[in-house]
Amino acid sequence: MAAKKKADAAVENTAEVTQESVQEEIEQEEIEQVAADNAKELDNKKYVVDHLLSTKREGMEDLIAYMEEIGFFEAPCSGGNHLACQFGLVHHSRNVMMAAENIGYALLGKVKYTEIRDSVIIAAALHDLGKCGDFGKQMYVPNMIKDGRPTKAE
Repeated sequence: MAAKKKADAAVENTAEVTQESVQEEIEQEEIEQVAADNAKELDNKKYVVDHLLSTKREGMEDLIAYMEEIGFFEAPCSGGNHLACQFGLVHHSRNVMMAAENIGYALLGKVKYTEIRDSVIIAAALHDLGKCGDFGKQMYVPNMIKDGRPTKAE
């Protein structure tokens, strides 16, 4: 009987150790995924900032500082739709910038597109600037439904 208890205890201990090891592996994978996601988001921010600066428009550094101040680079893109997560807005803005550039090249060709490139970069990067800010704060812009009323989630 004592041998059976020892065997049962050993099996239980092994199960606990295995469960702890699996949990540690899951936690490590989650940490690595967060690190990878953060690296991607830094790439999105760098892409947007670098392209805005490449326009060499007056006041661009101040605009980027303002975007940082109001949380543009950390904000979600939406309240519950596309990219409704931290860093979603800058990710979405990068996607729009890339799409706008591709459309410009396709419709105008490289030479003609170059004439309007800076304006396209700025418009695409900043088209959702008004989404920054928190509810009740100065820069908050509520979600609106088709009839012009705020959504009930507000």
